[in-house]
Amino acid sequence: MQAEVQRDLDWAADGFARLVKPVLGAFGERLSSAEGTDFDVLSGIDGWDKDPARGIRGVAVRVQRSGRNWGTFTLRLSRPNGASTEVEKRLRSLALATQGWLMPHLTIHAYVTADLQRLLSVAVVESILLYTYVRDNQTRIPVRRNPEDGVAFLAVPIAWLRDYGIHVHCHDLVPPHRWPLPEATG
Repeated sequence: MQAEVQRDLDWAADGFARLVKPVLGAFGERLSSAEGTDFDVLSGIDGWDKDPARGIRGVAVRVQRSGRNWGTFTLRLSRPNGASTEVEKRLRSLALATQGWLMPHLTIHAYVTADLQRLLSVAVVESILLYTYVRDNQTRIPVRRNPEDGVAFLAVPIAWLRDYGIHVHCHDLVPPHRWPLPEATG
């Protein structure tokens, strides 16, 4: 199982470096990895945005295999083995924000083809806004389960975030697929 996890991490890192970072321009050039560090494991910070003029901030990254741009941020909600997920970590950090516990400042989500030949979309949002929305609307957000490994995800539609007043920067190379969703409320 550990080899499979490492293969998936390597696949995502390769996809991010080859397909996503170039689309992000100067911001992408500033990003460096924190994968496998305590920052990643404990706070979900996958990388750093290092800007000599402004400082450093943490970034969470998901590169997802898909034949479609689903127009969502997918956030791991639960795992069959009970391991902590990004939803748990971020909601905990949000609840303890006044105590200084770290969370990524930005969340980047990209959809790419499984063969890593094509970027379908990339979206960037401030993590605190995304997870405040999740905290306040979790019961309304669609849950999807990966049949291969049993992992459950929240599928947070970017359109819902925008309707809620949250700015999401998107670069859609393929128009978002529209699948049936319950109506957003909030």
